[in-house]
Amino acid sequence: MIVVFIIELVTIGPLFVEEEITILPSFIMSAIFTLTTSFIAWISFSIKYVFNDEYLLVKGGPFQSKIRYEDITRVDN
Repeated sequence: MIVVFIIELVTIGPLFVEEEITILPSFIMSAIFTLTTSFIAWISFSIKYVFNDEYLLVKGGPFQSKIRYEDITRVDN
C-alpha cells in the first residue's frame, strides 16, 4: 500500500503543483499510475505455490521461480 502511495505521489503529484494543467500530461501521468498500480496488484494477488516432486514453483504475475527443497533452510509462519 505504501508503494502505491509513493507511485501516486511521483506520477500524479506534480499535477497539483502546476498552475496550468493541460490534458496530455495529466493523461500520461494517470496512465503511468494506472499501469504501475495494476502491475503491482497483478504480481501481489496472483501468487501461487505449486509443490512438485523436486522443487517448489512460485508464480506471481509474469514471474516464476523454482526453489529446490534442499535449498529451503527455514519456514516462518
